Amino acid sequence: MEHCRVGGYGGGAHISCPSQVPRVAEGRPAACCWRRAFGDVVTVVSEWPTRPYLLKEIRVAFLSSLPEEAIGPIVWKLHPEAYSAWPDLAGTVMASESELTLGEKELVGAYGSALRGCRHCYTAHFPVATAFGIDEQLFADIMRDPSDAPTDARTKALLIFVKKHTENPKGLSRADIEAARKCGWSERALSDAVLINGLFSFMNILMIGHGADDVDVSGIGPLHAVIRGRGKYGHGERTGRENVLLVMWESIRRFGVVSTLRALRRGRQLGLVGGRTARHDKGGQR
Repeated sequence: MEHCRVGGYGGGAHISCPSQVPRVAEGRPAACCWRRAFGDVVTVVSEWPTRPYLLKEIRVAFLSSLPEEAIGPIVWKLHPEAYSAWPDLAGTVMASESELTLGEKELVGAYGSALRGCRHCYTAHFPVATAFGIDEQLFADIMRDPSDAPTDARTKALLIFVKKHTENPKGLSRADIEAARKCGWSERALSDAVLINGLFSFMNILMIGHGADDVDVSGIGPLHAVIRGRGKYGHGERTGRENVLLVMWESIRRFGVVSTLRALRRGRQLGLVGGRTARHDKGGQR
């Protein structure tokens, strides 16, 4: 049984992989094959959990202008004209007033992303949700069955609604709205959840279409949580999105030195701490 490193908290989660592990640079994620079966195939251990239900054959970005570990900011550089409008849209949706807390908004986005199989967006926003008060264990429970999750009835109703909106949107009806309203949600809050889930669906499809959906970015969780709490939902100037060093000290204050240094290491691998994003501004090839 050999071990390979894949993107996870602190630069990688440890994966037990029975297949031959490709030789990779120190600390760089390996593109090995995962299967959905459990037990004898893989074991994932991560401080910011990488859930087994997302395991599958790893895909890497298949455009020659993208690195194998292409993350959102790098993919967006292929369409700068479209990205110019994205911060306003994402910022308005995620930072607007709502009955949904920021943690609940992140929960909706991360949950929908997981259901759609977008590892990149799930691992990007799961740590943010937990940083803003969502119970880490809840994610494991809701992926089995949100109706049985050990949480309050109000949260459970929201998750059941989001699950149906993701998996069977044409099946939604007035009855689903009323069921959620009986648990305390207003129609406006449910509309907010639909809007957020739709926003994340767009990003999920964008990443999947470029073969960039399997990149695990949970390793930058502490830094990402700080970034998302800043202007335009982290898309404004000097929020740390292009260079996470800008939010290093706030991350240390909130999450500690060790967690922040691990996140910085993973950020460097992903090109968020100088280097890669600048190279791809010039159309670098891999």
